[in-house]
Amino acid sequence: MITPNPSTQIFTILGVMFATKRLDMTDSKIVRIIRFAFIVYVIGLQAFLFYARIQVKARNDRTPIKITNPMSKLLEGATKNQAGQVKNIASSLLSSQSTCLEYDLKQIKSMNSGLLVNMGMLWLLHFKMNQVQPIILQTVQGLQNLYYSPLFQVYALGRNLKRPFENPNAISSMMDMAAGAVEKNTSISNDGAEDEEQIVSSSDDEEDSEGEEEEEESEEEEETEVEKEDSDEDGSDDDDDTEATADDSDEEEDDDEED
Repeated sequence: MITPNPSTQIFTILGVMFATKRLDMTDSKIVRIIRFAFIVYVIGLQAFLFYARIQVKARNDRTPIKITNPMSKLLEGATKNQAGQVKNIASSLLSSQSTCLEYDLKQIKSMNSGLLVNMGMLWLLHFKMNQVQPIILQTVQGLQNLYYSPLFQVYALGRNLKRPFENPNAISSMMDMAAGAVEKNTSISNDGAEDEEQIVSSSDDEEDSEGEEEEEESEEEEETEVEKEDSDEDGSDDDDDTEATADDSDEEEDDDEED
């Protein structure tokens, strides 16, 4: 597929602006020539669209294709780590099934609609605001865009391009960049969530270990108190035995004295 070079488009605009400065836009003859060139461009484009419509219907290609919305790239980036059912529902809403025949006819209709919109804007700029430069720019850029259009490459240059056509332009590039940014932010947020979960789990583990240590310390204190109480009881029993022994010895001494 032949794709336009951004630098070529910039040089085309600059060349048209430089050429218009050297032309006398108040000369009626020059204005008529510019109008005639634009009319030739419109007739040529309509002739090509008519020819392409005939070729599409003659080929009657019913090969099924899947058409996705450019917004689906953003959605894929946002739902990358979501459940599979959520991603399937989102992709089904932003995609549709079609055939090569229907797709090419829709592209032809889209090109024709774009031409009509441009003609309306040019009519306003030229006949109401007396601007001539937009007609020159639209004629030159229109021929350039026609040459790089996938329909022209398929039905005029005989190339075999895959449907849906790839249209590398500023909008699609911005969508790709936005999708990448969304995907990056999603991964960062997921990593942050994982880090928070790890921090929470580590804090829980620390709390559990601290609780276990406190329980062990309390158990040790209880055991120490029990041992202390046992030792105190043993000491009191020894004292009672000692006192009883002393009483017995005193009684024996008293008996001996009586005898």
